[in-house]
Amino acid sequence: HTVPSGGAGSAVAAFPNARYPVRQLEWDYWMADAQRGEPTVDACVVPLAASGHLEMAGEGFAASPSVRYLDTPGHTPGHVCIVVESGDEGAIITGDITHSPAQVQHLDWADAIDTDLEAGERSRREVFDRIHDDGLAMCSGHYPFNEGLGRLVLVEGRRVWQGISLRG
Repeated sequence: HTVPSGGAGSAVAAFPNARYPVRQLEWDYWMADAQRGEPTVDACVVPLAASGHLEMAGEGFAASPSVRYLDTPGHTPGHVCIVVESGDEGAIITGDITHSPAQVQHLDWADAIDTDLEAGERSRREVFDRIHDDGLAMCSGHYPFNEGLGRLVLVEGRRVWQGISLRG
């Protein structure tokens, strides 16, 4: 995450002591000629690499025993979700594998820019199964109405999204 430095066209790391791990496969995808020029990547990610804050993370990357990447290709080749666990509690941060609660029931509904539809559907199925079966919380920044935190529950035999409102 970068912020403008005040200088023309430059940016600095918002958290200068942080390291930003990125899957090599994901980096290679976004740096390919066909993807270059994507405004968010150029404004936020490329400056982190230039400043030395970005680190390449391989398969099975774990930031700590409680925080690790889960490979979930489909949206992009190196897409990951983030698994957070502590004791008997846990959550999965879904990233871009899901953009709508409707995808919980319609696994084949893809985002317009998903790069591999079959892999995306498979990733959604595996992650949603794990969230439901293990009783994990689900964090989805793309879900509407400030309810990106919730659980997957059964209603009349169908798995559905149940958001937890964070509004006071």
